[in-house]
Amino acid sequence: MQMKQNVVFLNTSRGDVIDEDELEKASIARPEGTFVLDVRKVESPADARFNDYSNVVLSPHTAAFSTRAQDAVAESVFTDVSSVLQGEQLKFPASF
Repeated sequence: MQMKQNVVFLNTSRGDVIDEDELEKASIARPEGTFVLDVRKVESPADARFNDYSNVVLSPHTAAFSTRAQDAVAESVFTDVSSVLQGEQLKFPASF
């Protein structure tokens, strides 16, 4: 494992950016490190494996629930509904 002993690891992007099994190994191997997760691969995770590690900090991933974020979502939905009703292309098409 190539990581400093006193590592500070922070993930606020997407849960699947990291391998949680490897992160668990790293948190055990680097007890003086700090591992902060704002997101997990599965939100709300069924497993609580990180809850008992004193060097792992878990925070709820609530950025999407802010007033500003909800306003942006509402605006994008309104824009696309309006576009469809006017026979125009979607600005925010869903991709699967």
